Amino acid sequence: APRPAGMTQAPAGRVPAAPTARLTITSPQHGDHYQIPPGFEGRYATIPFRAAGVPAGAPLRWLLDGRPVAAGRWTLVPGRHRVRAVAGALSDEVEITVAAAGG
Repeated sequence: APRPAGMTQAPAGRVPAAPTARLTITSPQHGDHYQIPPGFEGRYATIPFRAAGVPAGAPLRWLLDGRPVAAGRWTLVPGRHRVRAVAGALSDEVEITVAAAGG
């Protein structure tokens, strides 16, 4: 019998592949540019670190330029940075840029 559009069936003896698990950094996003506001106290110039697709029970670790950092929020430091999230065998990495106040 014909199937409605969009419906597929795996060939006999084959099981459709399960979706691949993926860890994705949702904040910051790749290519984001930040600027520390002039006259702003540095400790308040922060951005959140967030990720989606963290496997249940897997601890989420954050690395900034290859060094471990605490989860939650990061105090901005001028320069180009690589932010990496790692959960079990999954990981994602983005690059961001932070400009100094007035720069």
